[in-house]
Order: sequence, then structure tokens, then C-alpha cells
Amino acid sequence: MPDLRYPIHESLFFHNSLASIIAHNLGYVRIEWHPTLVRTSDLREAYEHVLLLLKDSGITKVLSDHQLLAAIMPDDQYWLVNNWVPRAVREGGYSRCAIIQAYDVISHLATLKVTNSLATPLAVNYFDDQRQAEGWLLQA
Repeated sequence: MPDLRYPIHESLFFHNSLASIIAHNLGYVRIEWHPTLVRTSDLREAYEHVLLLLKDSGITKVLSDHQLLAAIMPDDQYWLVNNWVPRAVREGGYSRCAIIQAYDVISHLATLKVTNSLATPLAVNYFDDQRQAEGWLLQA
């Protein structure tokens, strides 16, 4: 099991084999994706916990670290675009997403397909490292 200790300014909210969901005291949720096969059940469980954290905390910004994330399958891409993101925007006030780009080209292209298909007022931007991503999230 990975070491799940976090700095004092972060709090682990949820963890499964695919992701760790962390609340940061600067006012954003960070998703750390683990290098493993993306199973639908794990992906949807992680995203449902992100939504729960957005709703419970009033946080509206997410930093999603895709560096180690494997490609998301088309059915899950469809679910994100047509189900989860609209609910997160409507129910959780989700307004801003910083994505640290995946090392894997197929994963990066899958993420682009999702974000380019969104019909919500969600601001999305891509970054190469966490410092840039956090800076963008916190400027608004």
C-alpha cells in the first residue's frame, strides 16, 4: 500500500486503486491518478467522491494530475461528458479544472476528447507541472 501521509495543508478524502482524492486548504480538490488499468467502477467511484467533496466543501476547482493515468475508455468518456461533468457543474458548482497532462499520448488524446466535447461553462486548461496548474487555479 502506498504511503498515504499528506502535508498539513492537504487532507486525503478518498482513495481507491485508481485515484487519491485530496482536499487542499488553498481551495481546490486534487486528483492523483495511479498507474493502473482504468476500470469503469474505480473511475466512476473516484469521480463520485470528487463530486461529494465539491458539494460538501463548497470547493469549485479541481487539479487533476493525469501524468500516470492510462487512457479512459469511450463509454467512460461519454459518461464524463454527458453525466458527471454536467452534474458536477450543476450540483457542486464545479467551475475550473487544471489538468497536468498525461505522459501517455493515448491518455492525453482521450482527455482532450472529453474536454473538447463539454457543453458546460467549465474552464479547463492543461499544464506540464503542478506549480503552473495550481497558479492558474488560484488566479481566479
